[in-house]
Amino acid sequence: MLSLSPAGEALLYQAIAYLASGDRDKYLEILDRSLTTDPLVPFVATLLYPLYSRSRRLTIVSPWIDDVELMLSPSLSTLLDLPRELSISRAIELARARGTRVVLVTRPSTHDRTLAQSAKRAELYAHAELEPLPDELAHQKCIEVETYAYIPTANLTEPELAKMRLTKNVGSIKILNGKPYCYNTE
Repeated sequence: MLSLSPAGEALLYQAIAYLASGDRDKYLEILDRSLTTDPLVPFVATLLYPLYSRSRRLTIVSPWIDDVELMLSPSLSTLLDLPRELSISRAIELARARGTRVVLVTRPSTHDRTLAQSAKRAELYAHAELEPLPDELAHQKCIEVETYAYIPTANLTEPELAKMRLTKNVGSIKILNGKPYCYNTE
């Protein structure tokens, strides 16, 4: 289970507050700053974007994706009205309840080592539309909403996200001009 640093939690809360108030530019500024403070912030903020905006599209692209769980502090959990243990599948489920179309673009998993891993992946897949990752995008990683894309350097698995955080090889934010960046699900 991953958790944000205290500085990361403060940045996430700031970003979500700007997003909820409609100030997308300040929101993106915080995300950009957080890339070097706590690389998990852009990942979590983009995943939560549909919950605090009018976004109706969330696309997650990664050749390998797990139902990563994040532990939020009690105060952040309360402030954002989220469970303390927040998995990708739970965030997707909450987004879908708000009318957001969620698409997972990934490879079929054949590498689960245990039944528990298979069950968690099935839970993740149950909450989103699935599309196969084309061979030409075999290394593409991206979480995208209507207005921007977060391009992490790691696959969306717990070990890879933890490694990304340690190495500070964090990825980037790409502002969109009306066209999907990582994968067209329209």
